[in-house]
Amino acid sequence: MGTGETTRLLVNGVEWTLEAGWGERLGRELLGAVADLGSHPAATLIKRSLQRSVFRVTLGDGGVALVKVYHIRGWKERVKRVVFGPKPLVEWGASHRLLALGVPASHAVAVGIPTPPSAEVEGYLIVEVLPDVVSIQSYLRSGAGGEGALGELAGFVRRLHDGGVRHHDLHLGNILAHTAPPMAGERFLIIDLHRVGIGRPPGLRHRARAIGQLLHGLPGGVEAFLGAYSAAGPPGSGMRVSVDSVVAAIERHAARRLRSRAKRCLVNSSEFAVETLEGWRIWHRREWSARDVLALWAQHRQAAAPAATRLAEGFELRQYPARGFLARLVARSPGVREYAAAHRARIEWGSGPEAIAGAECRRGPDRGRSFALLAHHQDSTACCPSRDPSSECGL
Repeated sequence: MGTGETTRLLVNGVEWTLEAGWGERLGRELLGAVADLGSHPAATLIKRSLQRSVFRVTLGDGGVALVKVYHIRGWKERVKRVVFGPKPLVEWGASHRLLALGVPASHAVAVGIPTPPSAEVEGYLIVEVLPDVVSIQSYLRSGAGGEGALGELAGFVRRLHDGGVRHHDLHLGNILAHTAPPMAGERFLIIDLHRVGIGRPPGLRHRARAIGQLLHGLPGGVEAFLGAYSAAGPPGSGMRVSVDSVVAAIERHAARRLRSRAKRCLVNSSEFAVETLEGWRIWHRREWSARDVLALWAQHRQAAAPAATRLAEGFELRQYPARGFLARLVARSPGVREYAAAHRARIEWGSGPEAIAGAECRRGPDRGRSFALLAHHQDSTACCPSRDPSSECGL
């Protein structure tokens, strides 16, 4: 782990703070290239969202690092940056504070903040990748920990809580496992530290909520997990989390997650976009363009089609008549609601038509009209008329 000594560098308008042991090789191989890692020969994109891009980079000495690029989506992120500080700087501080306390956590070795502040990139964080670390899902599936693996995980979470660590996003993706942990060391470690609080041990409400979020991704095992969690604490501590409180937390988390995923089709996200074109406001999947959607609407209108029409190749367009001004102020148009409802139903039940687009006309001869474009097939990668069917739609 780090020595605590740091050095500072200014590279291409980014002010870097680095652990001293990493400064030379990162400065030589990586810092000048972070703005264009997509073309870096040793970098592989492993995750991209509107909030972050994450690259895995192999260094010249064989070491591996993750580079997190934090994007700014709009004014809300700019306000948070002013109030709370840049997310990469928050995660850098949390990493070093946790490691200094002996809490197993991801090891941030460098943080970079654009100066002056950028309107597009909040900053960069470089994290060391340990060679023996795997995802918690892989570890549990492999059976390497035997029947006691779940109890081992419960004991780790108990030690986090008793040590005053609150991870406010403690899902399975934010815990990693060592396949060969150090002697008498922890099997697990936590990552994604920008939502971690360190202080007094949390109360029962936080513990139940955190355990519920974690166990939401693990079928069954609530009683076994809580038994091991209680056994890992000091006798008579009074911190006995009930099964009912965790089950309730799991249900609340599942409901929140469903609502969150359902709403993504109505905002700009990694899978969906919102655009205005030719007087229409169009919510659509990113592998489709707004122009493709309007082309199918024009085809539908030219054919003098009824309200709901099956188009070629399994698509259906459902149109709705114009609404008055007051109705448009009160609620979303029926076409957009139909699109959102189809998306939610497919998430919730895993079947039904796929939501491709919803649109409402805000000016012009079709003002007040709306429609939903749906696909009646299983494979969403085959749905885009302007893309090669063999291309990687949606990645």
